[in-house]
Amino acid sequence: PKDALILSWWDDGQRAHFLGGREAWVDKPATETFISPVWQRLQDGLLLSSGPERRHLSSMARWLTMDSDKALAEMRKYFGASRPIYMLVTNDLLMRLGEMVDYGGTPLALGSKVVPAHDNLHGDIAQIKQWAYEEGDGNYLVQKEGLHYHVWATPKVLGTEKNALLVRLLPFVGSLKKLPEHVDLVYQSHWGGYLSIYKIEM
Repeated sequence: PKDALILSWWDDGQRAHFLGGREAWVDKPATETFISPVWQRLQDGLLLSSGPERRHLSSMARWLTMDSDKALAEMRKYFGASRPIYMLVTNDLLMRLGEMVDYGGTPLALGSKVVPAHDNLHGDIAQIKQWAYEEGDGNYLVQKEGLHYHVWATPKVLGTEKNALLVRLLPFVGSLKKLPEHVDLVYQSHWGGYLSIYKIEM
């Protein structure tokens, strides 16, 4: 809808606004983003968020990394039913977990591994599953990157990881079985679900 509000991390918010013409709740970074050397080189070319927008970043970091039911309850209380609310997540957010912690998010102890891709897809998946059960609880996400797979897994001794909103909304194998209540998938890109958009029922 034209009046939709898009919840996402700030860089995806910029894309949603620029490419989709929809209002993004967060679309600028604050100083915490530039703790990372990767982003320091880009700092001069980006506008920084103001006080209220900085608080939005902090809220997004907390919601994405906290228990999904609690996060959704907070979001419903904050936004109410005044307009349609959508959430956009991408697998790239797993690379931004440190940045989210800098904004006040909860650390998520996800295992990560890069696995070479071979001609035998079933053999590759069997190897990935074995690693996910050895290193974690068997709940994993795979993203193909050229000649490799980047794999993430939730740990055996669970903290908030498996039920964190971000994990529930990204295409981890356990997350695909059941979404949080009152969250509807409206779009997901092919093979691995790199980008997903959800309608949050208020």
